[in-house]
Amino acid sequence: MEIKQSPPLNTPPSNNWEGATTTNHSCKQLVSLIAPPSCGKTALIGRLRPYLLSQGYSVSINDKYRNDKYFLKAKASMEEAWNNPNYSPDGTTRMGFLLIDAKRNGKLLFQMQDGAGEDYFQIDNPNWMHFPAYIRNAYLDNELLITYLILFNEGMLLSEKAVFKNYFKKLGALIPKIRPKKDAVLFVNNMADVYIPENQPKDDKVLKGLRSRFDQFDEFYRELQIKGIRKSFLTFSAGEFSKLPNSNKEQWFHSQDFYPRKLQKKIEWSFSKSWF
Repeated sequence: MEIKQSPPLNTPPSNNWEGATTTNHSCKQLVSLIAPPSCGKTALIGRLRPYLLSQGYSVSINDKYRNDKYFLKAKASMEEAWNNPNYSPDGTTRMGFLLIDAKRNGKLLFQMQDGAGEDYFQIDNPNWMHFPAYIRNAYLDNELLITYLILFNEGMLLSEKAVFKNYFKKLGALIPKIRPKKDAVLFVNNMADVYIPENQPKDDKVLKGLRSRFDQFDEFYRELQIKGIRKSFLTFSAGEFSKLPNSNKEQWFHSQDFYPRKLQKKIEWSFSKSWF
């Protein structure tokens, strides 16, 4: 069954809350982080970054991506999280979207685009089928090689089945734009430590189970297969969080390197035809 497509990517939203923001990409390899709210995108970046640093990368926020008044606040919030890795990071605000540079030996190898989960899917308004301009600009740029990193967790599938179906319906708008010979899709099943009993889960086994239990996910996955789009799947965990007394913060116990190592390899695989 083919997924019904949502409105074209060039369809503008009814309310352009972004103001006069301009966005520019300085590298053709882009990892676009896609997830609903509170799915763990910021924690994923916060866990991947120190591992990349240990592997000889430098990871920093791109200062030329935006020139609007909200940028410095968004940058400071992300860097504060990076400088306090033992505590849970704050979520990304609607104007907190950033571009993160990953370099090795001084060469810019890829960039990661991070934004608020509400920019990709709104749980309280699941029929909202538009993308903000900064996302559309990237997805409509034919010069970019894009890895669509689609983040989710089994808790979403179990507790929000109807909502989750609309999430993949919206993502269906991306399928005509994804180029089989240039782009890739990377599914990341997050919070593996919560929903999967194995210490180091076998990704093939987990993927098979998800496809057999959740029709919405299986339909989207098969649509990518039909169109010959490169794709891969992995489980991920940023670690465990423990509530601190008299604080709105949680203590963060980072996951084993097994998880960010897998993610690094999958990102490198996704760009394997361009420079790795």
